[in-house]
Amino acid sequence: MFCAGWVHRDISSGNILAFRTSTNDRWRVKLADLEFAKPLDEPTSEATSYESKIVSRSLIFVLLKSYFLQGTPHFMPFEVLAGDYLLIEIRRSILYNYPGVPTLADQYLERYPESRDIEALKGFNALELWLDICTGFDPSMIPRQGEPVIHNFQHDLESIWWIVFWFITMRTGNEELYAWAKPAFTFHKPLDLSSQRHNIFRRISYKFQQSQIQMSQMNLLKTFPIDSIEKLRWVMPYHYQERAVFGQLMVPGSYSKIHAEFAQTFDDILQSRSKWYDTPVGDISELKAKKRDHEQAFEHDQNPADSAAGSQEPSSSLAAMYSPSANCSSNQQVKRRKEDIDV
Repeated sequence: MFCAGWVHRDISSGNILAFRTSTNDRWRVKLADLEFAKPLDEPTSEATSYESKIVSRSLIFVLLKSYFLQGTPHFMPFEVLAGDYLLIEIRRSILYNYPGVPTLADQYLERYPESRDIEALKGFNALELWLDICTGFDPSMIPRQGEPVIHNFQHDLESIWWIVFWFITMRTGNEELYAWAKPAFTFHKPLDLSSQRHNIFRRISYKFQQSQIQMSQMNLLKTFPIDSIEKLRWVMPYHYQERAVFGQLMVPGSYSKIHAEFAQTFDDILQSRSKWYDTPVGDISELKAKKRDHEQAFEHDQNPADSAAGSQEPSSSLAAMYSPSANCSSNQQVKRRKEDIDV
């Protein structure tokens, strides 16, 4: 969709379909539900002056405003839910001049001393991380404070990041991790950005690393490439800020680098799949019930004499779900089922 110039605007776990014709075939993945998809909006070619660009953009914002919050809240991008661009974090306040903090104009002149048209950059603090994702600078296209957020290519990528994070925290059966992340996936009307969701996206490092230590017994956190997911979370805001402050939000080429970083990250995840592929995922109550059933089956197998007369083995469907082979002995099946569910 990026190559075609379209944004999906509703990427969610339910809109990613995976199928294969046999267990030996590769998975095929399709992106479904395109009812909110649209081309990335651009100003008209006639809008060349500063004033005409502002007018054309304002008309676009008015026409699209009612559509900005359509989609699945759990996986909505940070900026879309917040209703403002992350550019706000480096915008210099009128009431406070941040003494001693260099402006973006100062930083820009150090790199490009021959530049002249940088007056607009004096209203922003220097970038903490300069990614060189933009090849141009259009001051007339810098979003104004409070301007409605237009869904862009990186927003679609961020939705995929939230899906992965949701699976790690909410679908692996760990109660402590579930309780920590749940407020970020709980929404009320009207939709807004919760403090927990803000903290996860902007200040996750300490919290999530602390959670990894606390949940050291959770095999997923040992084997899944969490560092790769964390790197994406860390770098995404800088991409958002640099692209916006140089007026490149409508320039498709400015999204190439973040797409490459996502591609590399998911290639790393794919390469390590043997470590996490068989991890059970699902609703936490269902996973707890299955774990309890398998622990009871394990105890029954270890102490058959203590079991009540007429007791039955776990259902065949449950056994089939977790037993690696139908040809294993009962002891081997129960032992392996317990190892599987402990993952």
